[in-house]
Amino acid sequence: MHQNVEEPILHAESEAIGILIVEDEILTALAASATLAELGYEVIDIAATADDALRAATTRRPDLVLMDITLDGEADGITAATQLRARFDLPVLFVSAHTDHRTMARAAAAKPVGYLFKPYTPQQLGRAVAAARAAMPDRNRVGIA
Repeated sequence: MHQNVEEPILHAESEAIGILIVEDEILTALAASATLAELGYEVIDIAATADDALRAATTRRPDLVLMDITLDGEADGITAATQLRARFDLPVLFVSAHTDHRTMARAAAAKPVGYLFKPYTPQQLGRAVAAARAAMPDRNRVGIA
């Protein structure tokens, strides 16, 4: 008899980082938030537009941004990521179903710390955030001066 065995979810290191989720699909954002909380990360805010993401980053100062490419409003996630990096030097992990060459090239130009393709499992989200965290400069980590 064949059993489906789920991979274990990777849990955050002892120092949790603050994550801003930028996602225009509320159910997707809430599911990601619940998974990240279960993994020991602190979700500091959820934004649905680039403008909301910039406001949240200004007031909440996340350590990492989980950014969908397609957003409500005029600006997309790539534009928002570029602005977040320029203004605050924030690391961005893109989350998207877009895999076409043009989108991937634009996303790469924004210098993300990673890219997670939708749909994803909680385990894949955990691994992607852990990898993004490992790629983050020490000055962006909580508790590091």
